[in-house]
Amino acid sequence: MWPTLLFLLQGVAGSWEEWWTYDGISGPDFWGLLNPEWSFCTKGRRQSPIDLNPSVLLYDPHLKNIHIDKFRLLGKKIGFGLD
Repeated sequence: MWPTLLFLLQGVAGSWEEWWTYDGISGPDFWGLLNPEWSFCTKGRRQSPIDLNPSVLLYDPHLKNIHIDKFRLLGKKIGFGLD
């Protein structure tokens, strides 16, 4: 019985690392617990894991370095994805 239980627990843990949603037991309150790499999600506010697929990313060598100023900007968020 114990080897079977251990196997089942390992299978569940592996799937939890890649599975997150915006609500329920895999929602924002739990993101930092689902994957150790997302631990900052439990330490900050309004942070979420971003599902980036490196195989479809495109690098543009002509982009300039980003410059961030310390002043407030107002804007409107337009939802993409799972909003």
